[in-house]
Amino acid sequence: MRRWIALRVLLTVVAIAFAVVPPGSQTTAGSQSSYLTSARIVPLDIVWADPRNMMYSSGPSKLERLLSPQAFNSNITVTYGPGFGSVPQAQAAFQAAVDIWRSVITSPVIIRVNANYQDLGNPNILGSAGPTYICPTGDLSTYYAAALADKLTGTGAHCSLSAFEINANFNSTFTNWDFGTSGVPVGGKYNFMTVVLHEIGHGLGLYGSMSATGGVGSFRSTPDIYDRFAVTGANAPLLGFVNPSAALGSQLVSNNTFFNGALARSQNSNNNPKLETHDFTATFGIPSDNGWRQGSSYSHIDELLYSGTANGLMTYALGQAEVYTDPGPIARGILADEGWGIETLGSNPAFNIDVPGEGATVAPSFTVSGWAIDRGAPTGTGVDQVHVYVTPSGGAQVGLGMATYGQARSDIGAAFGAQFTNSGFTFNASGLANGSYTLTIYARSTVTGSFSITASKHITVSGPVPNPVMSLDRPLTNGTSGSTVTASGWAIDLGSPTGTGVDQVHVWAFPTGGGTATFMGVATYGLSRPDVGAAFGDSRFTNSGFQVAKTLTPGNYTITAYLHSTVTGTFNMTASATNVTVNSTNSNPQMNIDAPTPGASRTRPFTISGWAVDAGAPSGPGIDAIHVYAFPVAGGSPIFVGAVTSFTSRPDVGAYIGSSQFNNSGYSITVNSSNLPAPGLYDFYVFARSTVTGDFPIARIVRVTVS
Repeated sequence: MRRWIALRVLLTVVAIAFAVVPPGSQTTAGSQSSYLTSARIVPLDIVWADPRNMMYSSGPSKLERLLSPQAFNSNITVTYGPGFGSVPQAQAAFQAAVDIWRSVITSPVIIRVNANYQDLGNPNILGSAGPTYICPTGDLSTYYAAALADKLTGTGAHCSLSAFEINANFNSTFTNWDFGTSGVPVGGKYNFMTVVLHEIGHGLGLYGSMSATGGVGSFRSTPDIYDRFAVTGANAPLLGFVNPSAALGSQLVSNNTFFNGALARSQNSNNNPKLETHDFTATFGIPSDNGWRQGSSYSHIDELLYSGTANGLMTYALGQAEVYTDPGPIARGILADEGWGIETLGSNPAFNIDVPGEGATVAPSFTVSGWAIDRGAPTGTGVDQVHVYVTPSGGAQVGLGMATYGQARSDIGAAFGAQFTNSGFTFNASGLANGSYTLTIYARSTVTGSFSITASKHITVSGPVPNPVMSLDRPLTNGTSGSTVTASGWAIDLGSPTGTGVDQVHVWAFPTGGGTATFMGVATYGLSRPDVGAAFGDSRFTNSGFQVAKTLTPGNYTITAYLHSTVTGTFNMTASATNVTVNSTNSNPQMNIDAPTPGASRTRPFTISGWAVDAGAPSGPGIDAIHVYAFPVAGGSPIFVGAVTSFTSRPDVGAYIGSSQFNNSGYSITVNSSNLPAPGLYDFYVFARSTVTGDFPIARIVRVTVS
């Protein structure tokens, strides 16, 4: 632990009195009113000056910046107060820090800074800076610093109701300043440019709403974007803690809190950067509230881990002769995760999400398209991958997948040069529930080797809610089959407004106990299943049957069918038959109804008779049961008439099939008033169960008028 003595100079970083006017008090036009809520005060984030002479510098020197000037990617204007007039070197140092940020962040709108150099009433306070306002950008679930809100919406003065997005104040009575801009540290002095660079970082959005009082931690009911990435060492979101709670208070002094944004990780060897949540009770000799130190805790990255490294700018303490001329990889990543477009040295990105548009309403399945380049690349487009993420309102960011990149965009080639022509990307998103989302693309720059290029849009997903239902009728669980296995059943998605809601069924055979699965094929889909249409009360589900056959190696399998929904565009349901035994022989069922003949009229009692065999059976007739059902032609539920398990001699059938093993294949069943109480017109379905397959692979039908 580092202990500081004697001199402790307060460097207040984010003096953020986030005054957001109450509803009804706005005088600006229309669309702003929905984003602005009641006034609130956010406590200062304080940086303590480490009195050690660090003699450390990170980032390009002034000479390097002059030899390799970075293109300005944003327009940051500064209105300097009268105090700067008497200390022109302070204004020059301030402007140097502003120019660094202009080359680092990208924004389509002007960022306006109000800068004052004056007596702050305390000789140990070096300065303060922060957003003039905070507001959401669309779904009202997350707050952003004014400049970031403006950037995300692409509209000037969207959030700030003042003339500025950032306010910055510095202590004119402090006498230990180094106003140099070269990047060379001066012993015993605090670099003014570094302080400004740090504070503008907070004003751009590197801060959160977590706080603790009396050991109880809390956060605003509408959190800041920074809060949405804060997690424990076990990757549990801090926003998932009870608010307020002692558990959250303990976490905020646990020295075990991290930022889990994808870009911040990419800038930190794929590890979540550590946030400053030391227990300050017994360290540093500085007062705290049960270990929480307002202004130092949480809204900085870890001092002990990062100070004196390339990431030291955004720690809570600054040493004498500690100079930074770049925000550092982690700070860049954090701001990029929050929604800023971030330049990396040597990188010069340009990018856009063309479809969907900002605020668009899309179906659960939709296309994302756009383009991304890094103009700093000596050859090619400067981008080799594009990943797509969504953040649901009030939830955590979720990766959807990698877009197809490299599609021809002649308009981009014409605008930026032919090497950037193949810069388009597309991605087919599906399976999202209805709701509000932030859609974010991360493009990997070949210049930086990281996902340093981002773009975001706010969208609403609205459409049919999937409700898939399916059945695998054949084969049966624990059943048997010949070597050619037939898989059949039905599949629908009740969430579809039209049709069956299903366009494909794929079937796989998985060997029991492991092994290589066999794709049985894309089933024939759309077979007539009037029983399904009747069961769900809608004839559009009638043509929902599927069937596919495949010869499999003898053994034991799980047969699984996968339903592809037209609602989600995904395979969103399965049905399986387990422990299916596949024999080396094939099923070959044959049967007939001899009496009565089709269209006959019969008075109860009368007999239904015929024969049934499975010619694929290795022995015996291959049929061990006959089931008979009567389906009323006028409509209604089918009636089970009865079953036959004893068979009579039919040598004529044995002769027809060509083997006496099929002689004992005759069946008959009597229809009477007890098993068919009501007269009427019926279709009698006769099903035969095969000993080869273990199910009912064949049926015959006869229509009879019964009196």
